[in-house]
Amino acid sequence: LGIISEHTTYEAEAVSIIMGAWLLKRNIPIPIDPSSILTDGKSVIQALDKKKPAPAQYLRKAILDGMAQARAIDTQRHGGPTNREITIRWISGHSKVKGNEAADAEAKKAAAGSNSPLFSLPPILR
Repeated sequence: LGIISEHTTYEAEAVSIIMGAWLLKRNIPIPIDPSSILTDGKSVIQALDKKKPAPAQYLRKAILDGMAQARAIDTQRHGGPTNREITIRWISGHSKVKGNEAADAEAKKAAAGSNSPLFSLPPILR
């Protein structure tokens, strides 16, 4: 995103969910298992349910669009609608959920300036 003085924690949490939807869209597993994006960004999850415009509305739209695209790709890959559950779920920031510590380590690398190649990012983040 850039330096902390120019962006908020809310934006960072929203971007992490956008990235989760992007990765899910690009790597949906063939078995029809439920898929979840876990976040400790409760305010972002709450904003997804709101219908009226709010600050950072473009991030809300990007999350909802990304989830819809992941569901559409899932349908295409399986030749028709599936009942796969794709959700965004809240977890405690210090939870022992598998992968949470690795995700935190990657977030710290990104905050320190380590960036992904532009081609590997969703268009909204390029």
